[in-house]
Formats: sequence, C-alpha cells, structure tokens
Amino acid sequence: MSMRLYKIASNVPHWWEELDARERKLAEAAISYHSLLNPGQTITYAFYMGSSEQFPVLTSTETFTEDYCADAENLGQVTARSLVEARKPTESLDKTLRPLEDSNHRYIRLTPTVTNDSVQRQRPEKRLIHRVYDFLEDKTPQFLDEARVAGWALKESRAKQYVERYGMADVIEALVEKEGAETWKPVPPRSHNGPRAALFGLHWLQSGGAERWAIEAIQIAREAGLLPIVITDQQSHHNWITRPELDGCILLPLDFPLQVDPGGEPLLAVLSQVFNISSVFVHHCGWLYERLPWIRQHIPGVYISDSLHIVEYAKGGYPGTGALFDDYIDEHHVISPQLVDWLIEYREINPSKITLAPLIGLTTDTELGYRERPDDREFTIAFIGRLARQKRPDVFLSLAAALYRRYPNIRFILQGDGELESMVDKRTATLGLGRVIERRHEDVPVSQTLADSDLLLLTSGNEGLTLTTLEAVAAGVPVISADVGSQRTLIPKQALLPRRGRAMVRKAVPLVGALMADDRKRRRLWEAEVHAVEEFSALQSAADWMRTTVKRIKETGSDHHG
Repeated sequence: MSMRLYKIASNVPHWWEELDARERKLAEAAISYHSLLNPGQTITYAFYMGSSEQFPVLTSTETFTEDYCADAENLGQVTARSLVEARKPTESLDKTLRPLEDSNHRYIRLTPTVTNDSVQRQRPEKRLIHRVYDFLEDKTPQFLDEARVAGWALKESRAKQYVERYGMADVIEALVEKEGAETWKPVPPRSHNGPRAALFGLHWLQSGGAERWAIEAIQIAREAGLLPIVITDQQSHHNWITRPELDGCILLPLDFPLQVDPGGEPLLAVLSQVFNISSVFVHHCGWLYERLPWIRQHIPGVYISDSLHIVEYAKGGYPGTGALFDDYIDEHHVISPQLVDWLIEYREINPSKITLAPLIGLTTDTELGYRERPDDREFTIAFIGRLARQKRPDVFLSLAAALYRRYPNIRFILQGDGELESMVDKRTATLGLGRVIERRHEDVPVSQTLADSDLLLLTSGNEGLTLTTLEAVAAGVPVISADVGSQRTLIPKQALLPRRGRAMVRKAVPLVGALMADDRKRRRLWEAEVHAVEEFSALQSAADWMRTTVKRIKETGSDHHG
C-alpha cells in the first residue's frame, strides 16, 4: 500500500536521474513534507548538493530562503503539485513566531552519500571541552574510561529518582510559554476514509539496534496492510532510507526548526485529515513523544505504544521519557527484564502496561549449532557495533593489545561505523595492532563476521540486552560481555566482565587464554548461553508481539487502553 502526495509538473530533469538512490529518496521526502503542509499548492523546489561536512536540510524553515545554500552546488529545479486534500495550517510562522514569507519556492539541500564519521572527521570547529576530551581519549584513555564509568554510575543513580508524569496542565503551560496559545486549535475531524496508517517515530534512518527493530516493526505493519508513516527527528545522512522494508512508506525525516502554527500541530493535523491513523509506535523519537498529548486529544481511539531498549543518562533516556508521557501511552514494549524492573520500581508504571518481548525474532531461525574453529585459522575475536562511546571500542583496543602481547597468534575483527572511526584508526596504529585487527564496515553482513570469528566480545559501558549477543549464539559463537544492563540474562557469570576498562582487561586476558587453549571450555560456554537463550525464547518475541498488535488493530479499530 502506498499513496501519492504530489505530482511533478513536467518531465523529470536529467540531473534528478543522476542522483543515487539515497539522494533521490531524500529529495522525494522533502517534496512529500512540503506537499502535506501546503495542500493543493504547486511549489517549485530548487535542489542543491552540499558537502559531506553538512547534513541534509529538507523540512526546516531554512528551506524558505536560499541564503543557506550559497556555498552549495545548484543541481536544478523541480515543480510539483500537492495532491493532498486537507485544510492548510492557518498560520506559518518561524520559531520566533514571525510570519514566514512564502513565495511557493523551497530550497532543499541534499548531501553526498557518506558515513556520519565523514562529517565528524571534517567538521573544523569543536568546542574546547570536546577538544580536551579528544586529547584525553588519545593520551590517557584508561584515565578517561575510569572517569566515564564514574559519570555513568552517577547518572544511573540519578535516573532512579522518581519524576512526576507530564500531565495536561504541563502541556498547556508549555504551549503558552512557547507559542503564546492558551489551548490547541480545533482541527477537522480525523479521516476514516483515507488509507489505514500507522505512525512510526524513529531517531534516524541509519544503523543501530533500535533502528533494526524499528525497521522490522515497520515491515510487519506494512505486511498487515497498514501504511507506515515514518518520522525521524535527528540530523543524519539517513543511509538506511533506501532499505527495501521502507518501500511504499511515507518517509518524513525532519530537520529543525519546523514552521509553527500557534496552538496547532501543522504536520500531525494534516496527517490526521489525510490518513486514517489507527496506531502510533514510538521508537526513540523525542519529537513524537512530546506530541502524544496532542495525538491522544485529537485522534480518539488511536493505539499508542513505545519500544524501549536501554536505561541511560541522568533521567533514564528514552525509558525515562516514556515514563514521563505514560498518561498518553497504552503499552510500553520493553526488550529486557532490567527495563521491566526499572519502570515498575523507579517510575511506578502499572505492570499491566508493560510487555516484555525480546528481539529474538530478529535472529536466525535456523537450528542452533556450535561453530568449530577451522584448523587453519588463528583464534579470532570480534567486536561488532557502532563506533560510539557507549560501545567503547577504545576499551576493546586496549584489551586487544593486552591479548596480543600475551598470545601473538591471536587475531581480531572490529566491525562498525560511527563518530569514533578516526579515533579507532589512530589508536589501532598507536598500539601497533594494524597487522592483527581487520576493520570491517556495516556493508559486511554481521553473519559473515560471526562466521569468521571464534568469540564475540562486548565492551559496552551500557546496554539493554544486545541483539548481537543473540545473533552470535545463534551463529554458534560464544560471547563474553561487560556486566551491564540485562546481559546477565544470557551470559553466565564466569563470562561477565567488570565494567571498568582496566578491571575488564585483567579478567578477560586469562579468560580468553583458557578458551583458546581448550575448545571444550569454549563449547561449554556456548552451550550455557544456548540454554539461556532457549529459556528466554519461551517469551513472546518482539516480532510476534508486533504481529499480534497490528492484527488486533486491524480487527478492532485499534482501541486498547492499558
């Protein structure tokens, strides 16, 4: 199921055809957004190609002027007529509540297809605190890790402090403060004749565990006959916008600030008029969380849930936000027992509103079998994950260096992309690991890396319950992991490592040595993890929960109020 929101007024120009798949998807998303906000109007879109140092600008009020495109390459223009039938927002203001001058032109900046690390590496200006952090990361990584772990512990302690729910009085107070409106504007009745749709809110469209589950959930909704409307709220190159699971979806990657209609929600108001929105699924999207009160008020009977993965930051991260907006949410889907306990104990969420459904459904369904190490391959340890501080690739490298000093025949695979790629490359060279570490990027299937590995090592400073752990065990590869989040649900005590980097290295070196020396021990570790996974698999999987949920929505009209 899909829906056309616009029609290009003339033949598609040659430069449009020369855009790669990602660039064209971003361009189409920009036209979709402005077509929704300007029902029935014809708009001329001037497209520019920015540099790899920049992010796309598709939806913000910057698109009303070409000033910000001065240094970008002018690709050309496309004129498109909106096919949307809805009432246009009564006012179009910028974030300072000044009227926007609308000449029916939009200026859209695309960017080349690059990794996010390319942006980080080339961005010239950094605040002093970031330069100091980079210096410490380079010169004294162990000291920095100690400080980082202490900071995490402090934030986790604060996250246990109860926070009052965000009630309707708080919503109206914020409305008055930000927009000068004392109440919401009335909107036309919601559509019951438009395509049956499910609204999804994501962080961004790029690789990550939460995003992999969100993409799977979108595909399940689409297969059930719902039209997914996918909103993101973080700057990104959105390299996953070309994923086949998103074909036919309404894609709205937002950048900010958006135009304002005081007392109104321009985008949501139009979406509710055009589509029969039966359900809302929040996957790490702050913008959509903040608008759940509006949705609950203006789209009666809509089912609302969020999917929660990991407790983090001083206020609990997205689980904390989900608890804050609990009054407007029917069901909290969580992937680990840790989250169930945290929501009940520290946020006083009604247990009946919490559903534990782990990401078992995203792993291979083939019969589990132990992966023997080929005789002609050196013992190989893998790191698989984003190159981000949460995952601590720097600790993995320190551990790799200690293992290499003790066991010269060992080898490593470090797979992932992210903002720490430059640091990883530099630190690999500094530690003299260039000959024993193979770098792989996200274009290599995880299954291939696991097939080439004998052990998976997770060094994260914080996790929920990692999908990579499940994938490794399913692939016949045992796992040793930092004792964080709900990892102990699957990893036996002897394979859990201290969170602090230096302590982790001290325990991991002899543990890995024992597994290298005796393959029977490695196999017993994997068998213990298989047993834990099989017990965990008795729970309803996230995929099965999603299928059951969308089936109920289709059959009953979505009403579910926990």
